[in-house]
Amino acid sequence: MWGSGVLISFLFFSIFSWPSAAKDFVSQITSDTLQRYREINRQFVRELCPSGIENQYQKKLSVLNGDGHFVPLLPDGSLDSETIIQHIPLIVEKIAWLEKGITFMDGNPDFDLINTQIDTIEKKIEQDLDLKKDFFESTDVISKGDLQKKSERLVKEIRDGFEAVLRSAPFLSPFKYPVDHLRMRGEYDRFKFREDVLGNRFSNRIFFARRIFEDGAPTRNQSKSDMFYRTLINTLHFNLAREQIFLEESNRYDLFSFITISRNILKFGPAENRQRLNDWKSRELRRLNYYRLILRNLIYQEGGRAITVTEYIAQKLKARDELKKFVMDKYIQVYQFWSKYPEIYQAIFAMETILFNEVGTMDGPGSPERRDVLRVVKKRHGISFYANLSEREPLFLNLQQNKLSHLAQNTWINLLLKEGEFSFTYYYMHGAPKIFCPDSSASGERLRRENLELSLNILKETGAYEGVRYFSRASMVGRINMASLWEDFVPLPEGAGALIPHWRDLWKLYLAGQYRFRYYFFDSQGQTFKVVEINEKAYVVPFAGEGVYYYRDPNLFRFFATR
Repeated sequence: MWGSGVLISFLFFSIFSWPSAAKDFVSQITSDTLQRYREINRQFVRELCPSGIENQYQKKLSVLNGDGHFVPLLPDGSLDSETIIQHIPLIVEKIAWLEKGITFMDGNPDFDLINTQIDTIEKKIEQDLDLKKDFFESTDVISKGDLQKKSERLVKEIRDGFEAVLRSAPFLSPFKYPVDHLRMRGEYDRFKFREDVLGNRFSNRIFFARRIFEDGAPTRNQSKSDMFYRTLINTLHFNLAREQIFLEESNRYDLFSFITISRNILKFGPAENRQRLNDWKSRELRRLNYYRLILRNLIYQEGGRAITVTEYIAQKLKARDELKKFVMDKYIQVYQFWSKYPEIYQAIFAMETILFNEVGTMDGPGSPERRDVLRVVKKRHGISFYANLSEREPLFLNLQQNKLSHLAQNTWINLLLKEGEFSFTYYYMHGAPKIFCPDSSASGERLRRENLELSLNILKETGAYEGVRYFSRASMVGRINMASLWEDFVPLPEGAGALIPHWRDLWKLYLAGQYRFRYYFFDSQGQTFKVVEINEKAYVVPFAGEGVYYYRDPNLFRFFATR
């Protein structure tokens, strides 16, 4: 259904530039830098985050989001009715598909059989890992060839077993299986900034379809769904279909998630799984009714009052503009506040804000992911494109209207608030208010204290770092790999984490062969490392030398340099 596409880079060229040489920040850091920063930050919170300001944001966001349905609009603000008409049959088909699933559940499917099929997949994955270990440790060419042939057959059996589970348990599969989420994301990214009618309409159609496909059965309290699980199933289909001698590590990782979540869903039993499908169907019926009413020029608001679509769109546009203005006004205040202080304090504010919202607590011992994210931020600071606002950006235009000058000097705040670089800064994202109202909860304060220390440590570093962007595959819908869409960037090599304290006990188990081999990688220095599993936990060991290191999971974060 969806043609292949590539991500188009929309480069907004800055009116400022300077050489991208690394800058020395050590001279700006003193023994009381952090203490002084905390004093400034407390004043920042007092001025920009008075009581109730976050509630104001949430209320405005709630008005904009309404009932959560996507209403496609054309560049002139009118309804894109063609997109709705085109996709109503797809919603009808989805409802029929859900009814079929409910009927299937009425037949009391054999959950024991499904669990047995899942168990078989797990065992075959373990067998393939054993074959992989034997292959990489063998020096006999003939033996290696035999191991490869055995693994190829096993990988095919794993793929067939995966498909067999979905045939036995169609209530686990996503709608219109298989859907290529990576291809749809690539197509959407090509058109999402188009302002002409044709490009805008194509963007609307892809996004409308994504809202239908990127979906899942709701949980019991209706607060969440299993959307990530079902979209993962789609991606697994395409990734497993690729020719591979040994099971690729990303597929092993995703299959492990599939196995774990499938077992949890099956534990609910037939009755609850039937109810989840029924709840999902009810939600789709509401969606269908909503769009059919829109095509009849009717919208029913809370309380049952009917208004025309034109009135509804006007309300939505007003809500959007009010939220955008609210956030923009706060961003201008952020800019005005920090522009009064020396560069080092601007740097710390930008770095800790990005770190809190981009990484959170998703890190390992020694904080390697947060450190590398900070290195990316620091690297970007030396690149004019990232460290300056384009004259086309709304923030730039608003700052000019407010007569703020010397914008080229506030490079760290430019970097933080630059349009399109950090998703949490978009006015409709829940992370936006955290820029002017930092998290003051006990857990938030603990994390921010750690992040401040890390930020200062990275600013003191003088070594070169090449990474300029990153993504977390584990957090992506469908666990898609964005690397294939980023043509202008190349992934940095994997690296081992910190050396584990008291590693020698693990080393003894490794030497005794009490481990399961996963894969090997070359680090940035060209050294070879093995990723092994000891007592069901992943570690890294060198091919040459001794030591056991923490494992840095590339599915959590992958870093990229300019090609």
